[in-house]
Parts: sequence; structure tokens; C-alpha cells
Amino acid sequence: MTVEGDLVNIVSGAVLSGLSQRNFSASNTGDGAAQLRVEIRNLSSKNIMGFWSGTLRDEFSLKGACKSSKGTDYEEMYNGVFETSLQVVPTGEANDKYVSQAVADSVNKLVSDDKMLRCLAE
Repeated sequence: MTVEGDLVNIVSGAVLSGLSQRNFSASNTGDGAAQLRVEIRNLSSKNIMGFWSGTLRDEFSLKGACKSSKGTDYEEMYNGVFETSLQVVPTGEANDKYVSQAVADSVNKLVSDDKMLRCLAE
């Protein structure tokens, strides 16, 4: 599988955008504010073809690690999944759309995690 674009930049931009929608801002100054580290852990696509139809399953995993300004640590894995039934092997364009949905699912889980948001707000 290939990904069009730089996956790290795509995920970083999506995380920053999601957090800014929740009134967080990013800084590289290290001025004692909370820190968030995001690691890409998995990107996989599986086509399981049967006799008449098949299943496509795209998975994307992120690990989010927060260290609050008060010293609190919080880590969590966020798994995004897109699954659909198929009758034909998807085109590259369709596959990109499916992978994007799995990535978006994972990122949305990270930026919606109440415990992560509390850690970042400390």
C-alpha cells in the first residue's frame, strides 16, 4: 500500500486542527505547558475475497502520550477502522478514501478523549 502525501504531516495537521477546535493551541517553546506526543503505530489494509464478495478492512492506530504541566502522565491507543463489503477490488482512489476514513476515525478518537483533553488542560 502507498499513501499519497506525507502521512506524518497529514496526521499532525489533523490533530492540530482537532485540538484547535477544542480551544487548544500548539507551541514549540516548551514553556512548561502540557506536551502531547503522537506516534503512528499501524496502517494496514486487508482484502478478504470470498466466492461472490469480499470484505475490505483498513486499520490505523495512533498512540497519544500527554505529560501535563503538573506532571500527570496519560497514554492511550486510538484505533480507527473502516470496513465494507466488496464485489470487486476497489480502485486506488476508492482505497485512498477508505484509508482516510480509518485515519480520521483514529484522530477523532484522540481529540475527543476526555482524559487526554484534561491532561492537556492541566
